[in-house]
Amino acid sequence: MFASLDKRWLAVAAGAVVLLIGLMIPRPGGSQRTSIADATVPPKLMSSSEPALAIDQSPTPSTVAVYVCGAVRSPGVYSFAPGSRVIDALKQAGGPLPDADLDQINLAAPLADAMKVTVPHKGQTLAIDQASPSDSSMTVHHRRTHSHGSHGAHKLAEGETLEVNTASAEELVRLPGVGPSLAQRIVDYRQQNGPFQTVDDLQNVPGIGPSKFDRLAPFIKL
Repeated sequence: MFASLDKRWLAVAAGAVVLLIGLMIPRPGGSQRTSIADATVPPKLMSSSEPALAIDQSPTPSTVAVYVCGAVRSPGVYSFAPGSRVIDALKQAGGPLPDADLDQINLAAPLADAMKVTVPHKGQTLAIDQASPSDSSMTVHHRRTHSHGSHGAHKLAEGETLEVNTASAEELVRLPGVGPSLAQRIVDYRQQNGPFQTVDDLQNVPGIGPSKFDRLAPFIKL
């Protein structure tokens, strides 16, 4: 009786061992069981080749700082958007004063960072110092009239005269109150209408009013 029982237990134990071995052997074509380590690691953390999130580093629109002074109502340093012009600088500074000589400056010139725009008063000579076009420190300023200066640029002293029918534009700027643009208009008028017949004919040139003519007359020779 005990011998038969031992045989039965041996048969049951052998069957259990065979069943356990069968469960442990992977079946062909079947999916492998995921390990505990694989199951606990998020897919995003398993790969180090994931690209980093792009950070938006687009630059903000820049501005240019310009010093506006001279014959304007509110001199100071103002900020302007790129592409602004000298005329915008004058408007920002409150506009020109009544005695501003706007003929000596280029109102359409573009503004640059660290630029100085000085609006000359009437009777002042504008000097333009310009570095290379790419230099943002380009400045526009004026120089007060003097009796002496560089050759061809100084104003006529009392008692000196200038032949306006033969003088070039560079020479005409020696007359008090005459800048480069007005000097060129005098030359243009002379070329279109012939030589001036009288000193009073200068008043026919655009930009020469009675007050400016009174300053010019003592220095003019025909």
